[in-house]
Amino acid sequence: MIPGLDIKHYPLSVDELPSGWTISTVSKIAKSVGSGFACGRHNDRGEGIVHLRPMNVSPDGRIVLDEVKYVVDDSERRVCKGDVLFNNTNSPAWVGKTAVIDRDGDWGFSNHMTVIRPHKNIHPEFIAQQLHYLQKSGYFLHKCKNHVNQASVNSDVLANTVPILVAPTIEQQRIADRIDELFTDLDAGVAALVRVGCDRRSAGLFCEQKYLG
Repeated sequence: MIPGLDIKHYPLSVDELPSGWTISTVSKIAKSVGSGFACGRHNDRGEGIVHLRPMNVSPDGRIVLDEVKYVVDDSERRVCKGDVLFNNTNSPAWVGKTAVIDRDGDWGFSNHMTVIRPHKNIHPEFIAQQLHYLQKSGYFLHKCKNHVNQASVNSDVLANTVPILVAPTIEQQRIADRIDELFTDLDAGVAALVRVGCDRRSAGLFCEQKYLG
């Protein structure tokens, strides 16, 4: 076992891993792990760049751009397609929401978000959905530090103490492809329920339970 790994409350079995699988840390499977920047001067006029915040990761683990804020920033702190975006600060139940940056864009990200840039042999969707599952299972409730109105998991804790299961690269791809299929079914189910008069939020919750468990 890697020193420092916290498997207490960890919802996945680490005793009998499938052949070829290993247990690792975020820091070992990533080129970099880092938080974004705070900015109190957001605007919604499109001035500057999109500043990704907790609301831009959906409850089912996808990037959503229905509501974005812009900031003027000349730093190099940007996300790239294929990066994994982890919500490090939120109410306790939502700390750990995670999604893959699935499109190109000149986007910054707030200090409430941590970007994980995986190595080439690590599939971003495989890692993102694993971290998102930990959030859904309540694992991060035991990892986060509670503040007055919110909770957080800092980058060092995420990078060095959270277990990550690593499958062979081909298996990662197969799992990621299956996740994509489930999301396609989810979107189709939501659209069908909306067409018959169900509001989108209720439809989303129903289909998330059906297709994603």
